[in-house]
Amino acid sequence: RVKVKVRRRAGDGGGTTGDVSGDASSNTNEEMTLPPCLSSFQFQLGANMVLPSIDHACRKCGVGDSFVLTERASSLLGYEWCGQLGLSEEVQVDAIMTVTEVLYPYEMYSKRFDDRVDMANKMKEQGNVDFRAKRFAASLKRYKKADELLHDLEHKNAFSWALLDEVKASRALSTQATVLTNMAACYLALGPRYSSNALLACDRAMEIDRTSCKCFYRRAKAKMAMGEKESAMEDLRQCLRIEPHNQEALMLLKSLEPNEA
Repeated sequence: RVKVKVRRRAGDGGGTTGDVSGDASSNTNEEMTLPPCLSSFQFQLGANMVLPSIDHACRKCGVGDSFVLTERASSLLGYEWCGQLGLSEEVQVDAIMTVTEVLYPYEMYSKRFDDRVDMANKMKEQGNVDFRAKRFAASLKRYKKADELLHDLEHKNAFSWALLDEVKASRALSTQATVLTNMAACYLALGPRYSSNALLACDRAMEIDRTSCKCFYRRAKAKMAMGEKESAMEDLRQCLRIEPHNQEALMLLKSLEPNEA
């Protein structure tokens, strides 16, 4: 659950959509008055309706932590509320979000950690079967379930770290990094509209493990779909630093590099 304050940015441009920072920009107007349904709300991490930038920022926060997100008003508030609040749909706004409560899924409280890991691995394997059969939506659902069972371990201040030895937790994190990388593959297979979701899944996986060539390759493909060619090329080069003979990465990088006269 988060509390939200919104400020309209001064000037035309403001900042880059999706920017996240630690404190509010100084070039903002007065804080806007929001209805209760917008000033405090709860959501599930990983849900399709949640902006990837909010999802990513919240995963790094504990209760009481805040962050500032710069977004288009229509992306953050929706077209209907923009009209009711008298906001242009394209205007940039700063949303100051404070985490007030964190609730973990029932499975986390009701099952021992070893059982959760076993369930997550089963979900992962079932997701692999669905993916090989090109049932990408079903596969993604399995991977998301595995992610839900383990995502409290992403940050070492999570409650599970206090209950585990580091070796066991690290193994579980390795499983989760694989699950997230597989989620990215599903999002890419489902089409360009899910590119930002694929990017977020890869970013989360890399916060756990930055040695996966697959993850860099899939993030590159997501960035390509989003028009971020230069950044995609750098991810491909990093992939090749890990696996110099990876043919998929070599071919894709060659296709992106400018042809010499």
